[in-house]
Amino acid sequence: MDPVFVITVDGDVQLYGTPARAETAIEGHDVRDGEYGGDLGGLFSVDGEILEFATTDGQVRDPVRIERTGRFERDALVARLTRLADRNRYEGDPDPRVVANQIFVSYWSLRRIRWPRWLDRRVNGDGPPRV
Repeated sequence: MDPVFVITVDGDVQLYGTPARAETAIEGHDVRDGEYGGDLGGLFSVDGEILEFATTDGQVRDPVRIERTGRFERDALVARLTRLADRNRYEGDPDPRVVANQIFVSYWSLRRIRWPRWLDRRVNGDGPPRV
């Protein structure tokens, strides 16, 4: 698994299990409007690698594609996660792996369809993904 943190200019953080899942969720017009740019926004792997939206002739492709840059700025990711924690008034370890696991647990608890236990385990596994 290669989770991707997607951070908006407002500092909101979303987590996707893979870049492919992020690509299907992010809309090209939001990227073109700068929703994921600036000092607060960005795309990061859980290891702190900066990810970028693929462009053609300076334009973001539609559908959105995410590319690796090979540049790592873990401190920038930790700063953004710390800012989010401060804004939401919760304390915790700003380590990206810890935050990713906490977000996955939160997503797990909010899943909408609750099957009978045996079917839920078969469809969703025994618990949330872990990094």
